Amino acid sequence: MSAAAVPPRPPLVMLDSRMAWLRAWRRGESHWMALVFWAEDDGHRRYVVERWVTADQVAEIPGEDYRHIPVLHAPLDD
Repeated sequence: MSAAAVPPRPPLVMLDSRMAWLRAWRRGESHWMALVFWAEDDGHRRYVVERWVTADQVAEIPGEDYRHIPVLHAPLDD
């Protein structure tokens, strides 16, 4: 696979006190939502958490490229 065919890495955002990857934006009935994911470790196993959070819960990180984040247009019940 050529380097041109590799999709860009999802950009990082700050979510509470952790870093997460931003996967998509979606407009809810009253506010924007962000689909984020991050890795958790409970001491026995590692797993990925994926969750919709409100846009005001995430903060951009300087130097990350947010231009390629898709905006989903399907309705979201919030």
